[in-house]
Amino acid sequence: MNQLQELRPTSPNPSSTAPPFLRSAGNARGPGRLWAWLSAAFLLLGSGGSWPGRAAEFGISGIVELGASLRRWTSTNLTAWGDRMEYLGPNGELSVARYHADLASGRMGTYVRGYKPPVDFVNPAGAGGYALVECWDRLRFTIPAGSYPSGIVATLRGRLTGNLAAVGRAGINYSYASQYALVVFQGAGSPPGSDCRWAYNVSVVPEQSPRTVSEAFAVSTWLAMPGDNYPLPRTRQVSFAARLEAWASAASWTPRGQSADGVSDFGGSVQLLAVECPPGVTWTSDSGVFLTLFPEPAPRLTVRRVAPDLLELAWSTNWADCALEWTPQLSSPIWAPVTNAASLLGDRYTVTLPPEFPASFFRLRVP
Repeated sequence: MNQLQELRPTSPNPSSTAPPFLRSAGNARGPGRLWAWLSAAFLLLGSGGSWPGRAAEFGISGIVELGASLRRWTSTNLTAWGDRMEYLGPNGELSVARYHADLASGRMGTYVRGYKPPVDFVNPAGAGGYALVECWDRLRFTIPAGSYPSGIVATLRGRLTGNLAAVGRAGINYSYASQYALVVFQGAGSPPGSDCRWAYNVSVVPEQSPRTVSEAFAVSTWLAMPGDNYPLPRTRQVSFAARLEAWASAASWTPRGQSADGVSDFGGSVQLLAVECPPGVTWTSDSGVFLTLFPEPAPRLTVRRVAPDLLELAWSTNWADCALEWTPQLSSPIWAPVTNAASLLGDRYTVTLPPEFPASFFRLRVP
């Protein structure tokens, strides 16, 4: 049975409890040194569910890092989690790193940005950060008794979406953004023409145009090998794991009047869509929630008045990649981005708007 509960880290090292096929030799570090930081973490959902009589194998780990400030989180009994770190420098330098993952909705994402506004002097400061999130679960497939001359295959389908951009170069210093994704669906090996692993890596520098990513993926594994004959039903285990890493940096030592920006916006980047297997084959997960709750078919924006002339807009973190926009009228609308800062409150983003906005119209635009 799943329970809502407060959970604490079970390990200080996010690589220590991740599945062996997902662990890395080391953790990357974001560029630059930042001298102050503000941070906030949010708990989404914990699960106490496990496979009867067996140790459960599911969890989430993550890192947010801005310069010398780093925070890790790892737990083997979380089904959803997110964290965020943010810094605002004395001259408007902005650094943000955040991540989230949810086994129930099959959605995970990272967002990292470093931004420096133009100032009237050479600005030596840097801005940027690093974010990592990993999640994993173990699936158990029950195969009916029978003969399988062609074998049985299970497939996990999904999509990766996001945007990267980098602006600003000052000599050998330059802005950049990078994103790495890995999805593993590993059982008894992969059938011909497919793979149980899918990886994607992309980066941009100032000389390159902003990059939009939209990639579908499918990872497959054998449940029964060709020629297998089962006089009784069989259970096969398949390990799922996914990893997202993001880096972004704004150039240091920027000349007078020059801005710099680096952003890796994969806030809702990985969306798992379906586990496919032949009719008669059923499956469960150690977490008890894997892909049981999909995001809404369209982003939902809620609005409430928090003061006589003040509005609060809110939407789910499942739609972290959506853009909040407004228009003064709907007859011939001209939509413009809402630039007010968004805050994290539980599993929702919120924006509070000043008095000039209440007579306006708002929408969430899916990229």
